[in-house]
Amino acid sequence: ENPVLEVGLKEINSSSVTICFMDNGEGFDDGFLERGAGLRLCQKIVEIYGGSLDFRNRPEGGASIFLTLDFVEGKSIGIEEKIRPDALDLGRQ
Repeated sequence: ENPVLEVGLKEINSSSVTICFMDNGEGFDDGFLERGAGLRLCQKIVEIYGGSLDFRNRPEGGASIFLTLDFVEGKSIGIEEKIRPDALDLGRQ
């Protein structure tokens, strides 16, 4: 089966935005957070800007990741803002 990744806006309200990433892969197993640099990057972004990260296996196969970021007055995430990878301390192995 060909890999498929869907990205969508799940919810937006006055205090936060939730983005959903869904795939048709194998789903999550124990220890999945320790293996993926992308997931560690998402966790670090949530720590910096506030919000949450939720991981779920999909009943039909694959996985869903829900990234919720809080809106904070005076703090923006813009295209001009850059996050240096070396400043994130992703626990490289």
